[in-house]
Amino acid sequence: MRLNILIGGKAGQGINKVSSIVSNVLVKYGYFTFNYRDYQSLIRGGHNFNVLSISEEQISSHETKMDILVALDERTIKTHNKALKKEGIKISPPEK
Repeated sequence: MRLNILIGGKAGQGINKVSSIVSNVLVKYGYFTFNYRDYQSLIRGGHNFNVLSISEEQISSHETKMDILVALDERTIKTHNKALKKEGIKISPPEK
């Protein structure tokens, strides 16, 4: 089993913290994780994202196609929707 989750949003929304918490919980349950952090902007409000890969076996990289896309803003959907697998799941705020 291998699962890749992309969490994206504005800098300062806690993307690194969410990814770290989920990773720590999964490690306690015996899974292996790999966390890729992308810092495109250090300015508050710029776009940042993390890719959290989860496996039952040791891993040392992430894949290019995502199983789950967690979008904390619309830009994440526009930027990363193409990376979502055909059968992937998108979690995003309700459209206005």
